[in-house]
Amino acid sequence: MNRLVQGETSGLLEDYKRTIPADFRVAASTSDAYEANTLYPLVPVEAFSISDGKLTLREKPVVEGDVLFNSSGMHFRDINGDGFDDLVTITGMKVQGGAYLNNGEGVLQRIDTTAILPELPRTSVGNNAHVFWPLRNNGTLDVIYMEVGASARPDYWALPEDGIFRAGDVGIIRSNYDVSALPLTTVESAVNAFRECAQAPTWSWVCAY
Repeated sequence: MNRLVQGETSGLLEDYKRTIPADFRVAASTSDAYEANTLYPLVPVEAFSISDGKLTLREKPVVEGDVLFNSSGMHFRDINGDGFDDLVTITGMKVQGGAYLNNGEGVLQRIDTTAILPELPRTSVGNNAHVFWPLRNNGTLDVIYMEVGASARPDYWALPEDGIFRAGDVGIIRSNYDVSALPLTTVESAVNAFRECAQAPTWSWVCAY
C-alpha cells in the first residue's frame, strides 16, 4: 500500500528542495516584481510505502521531479487504460488544470498541457479557467473551460442581461488524440518556463504552470 504526501499549497521556486534554516523568513511580495525567496504555486510531493504498519520512503518518486504546480485538487484515474493510475490536477488561484501519465513503474510524468491547450473562446476581456478531464473514458483528455471576470459574453452563451457568470456557463472542447501520444515535459522545464515568465517586467499570476 502506498501513501502520497503533498506539501503546502505554495513553495519556494528557487532551489525548491533546499533545507530551510531556522531563521529563514519568506520575503514579502508587495508587487508583481519577482522575488526569489517568496512563495509561488510550487508543491513538493513525497510518497511512502506502508508495510507491517511502518512508513518507508519510496525509492522512486511518485511524481517525476517530486513537484506539483499549485495542484490543490488531485484526481487519480487510469486515463489510457493500461492498468496504472494516472493523474489530473485542478489548481487553485487561476484555474489551470494539469495531467500526468503513469510510466508503468509508478512514476507520474507531466503532460505538456501548455503545448496542447487549444485556443479557448473568449471575449475581449476576462480570463479563462480550464481543466483537462477524461469525460468520455476513451483514452482522451477533453477541456472544460469557463470565462471569468468579463462583462460581455458571446451571444451563443445566452447569459442574462446583467452579464454575471453563473454555474453551468461552461464550454467543452473534445479531444480526438490518444493521451499516450501527447507530448511530455519535465519538472525542470516547467520550472524554468515559469521562472522566465515570473521575471518579466510586468508579470503577474498569469504564468503557465
